[in-house]
Amino acid sequence: RKKVGMEGFGRREFRYPGQLAISPNQHLYVADLLNNRIQILTTTLEFTDTIRHRSMNHPVDVKFSANEIYVLSCIDSPCVHVFTLTGEKTRSIVTRGKGMQVWCGLFFCLDRHNNILISDSLTHNIKVFSQEGDLLHTMGQKEHDIGMFDKPYSVTLLNNNKLICNNSRFDICIYFATNN
Repeated sequence: RKKVGMEGFGRREFRYPGQLAISPNQHLYVADLLNNRIQILTTTLEFTDTIRHRSMNHPVDVKFSANEIYVLSCIDSPCVHVFTLTGEKTRSIVTRGKGMQVWCGLFFCLDRHNNILISDSLTHNIKVFSQEGDLLHTMGQKEHDIGMFDKPYSVTLLNNNKLICNNSRFDICIYFATNN
């Protein structure tokens, strides 16, 4: 067992660390919410690098496609920022606007087409966006029944195309993702 980090602003110091992800080269990426950065650590928890960008405010979640890094920023305006594997920003996928589609996105995943599935705990559903930021469809609504949510949080898409999401009532919901 090894502990890393403490509250702070430096290397291996965090201010409200969010989600973790393992990169294709086996590095640990940590969303460091209040420091507005992604810290990159080795598997032995040594610091290697930081990803920062002036438009990336409050990163909460990080995911990987075959050749890109996706970072969900929240609080002021949920947005997915896309970086190369070397940390250079290539684009932003805005998920708010166009009718204020995502209000409180804290977790997301990518499907096999790299569509972005974001859990939105304020509108009680999961929203699916294209790479251009277009809302493709939503899943669920506020209820306490199968296929419904109180407040969806973490969301994961399995290899067999089943979507798993937990909500604030600590229920585990399993869905088949549609049209993917």
